[in-house]
Amino acid sequence: MPSSEELRTALNDHIVDVWFPRKLERKRLDLQYGGFLCDFDRSWQPCGSHNKLMEFQARQTWLAAELLQSIQNNKPDHKSDNERLRQERLRKATLHGFHYLRDVLWDHQFGGWFHQLNRAGKPLEEGTKHVHGIIYGISACCAVYTATQEMDALRLAQEAFEWIERYAHDDEYGGYRGFLTQDGNIIQNKAENPLQWQTDTIGVPLGHKDANVHSDLLDTLHLLYRVWPDAKVATRLIEVAEIMATRMALPSGAVFPLCQPDWRPIPHIMRYGFSFQTASRLLQARDILEPQIDVLKTAQCLVDFCIQNAWDADNGGMFFGGPATPPMELEGQNLRVRRKSWWVQFESLKALMSLCCAVESNEVYQHYFSAQWHYLKHYFLDHERGGIYAMGLDTLAECWPKLRLESAPGEVINKGNIWKDGSHEGRALLYCIQQNEG
Repeated sequence: MPSSEELRTALNDHIVDVWFPRKLERKRLDLQYGGFLCDFDRSWQPCGSHNKLMEFQARQTWLAAELLQSIQNNKPDHKSDNERLRQERLRKATLHGFHYLRDVLWDHQFGGWFHQLNRAGKPLEEGTKHVHGIIYGISACCAVYTATQEMDALRLAQEAFEWIERYAHDDEYGGYRGFLTQDGNIIQNKAENPLQWQTDTIGVPLGHKDANVHSDLLDTLHLLYRVWPDAKVATRLIEVAEIMATRMALPSGAVFPLCQPDWRPIPHIMRYGFSFQTASRLLQARDILEPQIDVLKTAQCLVDFCIQNAWDADNGGMFFGGPATPPMELEGQNLRVRRKSWWVQFESLKALMSLCCAVESNEVYQHYFSAQWHYLKHYFLDHERGGIYAMGLDTLAECWPKLRLESAPGEVINKGNIWKDGSHEGRALLYCIQQNEG
């Protein structure tokens, strides 16, 4: 198992000091229009339009706030000069991100957050909204409130929760619909979609419910309840946990990614990352969810299935997806999606650590945690320029290391894009450090 010191060095070198650097104004914040810049190549040079996606802006704010809170928890006489400098930068980033969420991304006419703006602040995607982005905004506001005691952040989190309750909650079948017009009407088919797409803005077929939104809701509702212990928030947390544990998950530990509105599952390739996320989130909210849900049994089933089916026994790391039931091969063809996305790798690390802490006979989880960390150090950490690659360098197969890394595809080596912020890796490493030290 890696030491806390090793994990903290990685957190500082590859997340804190590259996303929130000393020259913060010129490097990562957008001082002209607000919010955070997002598009960066391997050398951390801007390389895109820097449109303002709700998920990116909220997750970077959330990350900055949790990192800030972590440093603040250290006693003043235990802080180094570097920690004090990081604390100052993270406080500035936290408030900068929150002000953008409150003043620009929030729709002051109809309520709720726009899903995407251009860099200058004009709504894109026909002004539509998505619960996936909104719940990250709630999480960000909860973290800002915890770190700064900024009451506006708590009020905005409450207002956003009430907005999705009013417009997106399915009172008949439970759970939430994801895709809405600017004024809060549910978009269920192409005729109702102002974009005229068959999917919503995160790629989910119209009219369906998905594991992505509902797994993320476990995190959001848990965080919201911690700062605002409202009975309805607790009710919704239990409701969503039961959906993930009994409607979307099979007894084997596989998770259906899509369901009909009444929760009839739709067979499809499962995404292993959702299983890892769900496992760690259930465990973190265990004190609220039990005895209604057997949290430990469910979390173990989810992670055990992924260890058996997602782990790459040759190079290490977790594949992106695969069938929810055997066979995993057909006519000699492996049916797994073998790409290794950064967020799946770090969510698996967090889930494995969660089970290391929750299970007495945890040797298997310790083994895979150590093996996963070894894989990440070798294939994901850019030891030359800092930061996390978008995909494992083993994805380059025989071309690497013979091929110069600068010539590799941007989808593999770029450090940031509209969907790739620092939150998955940052929050996973922070969690692992806290568990190691606790």
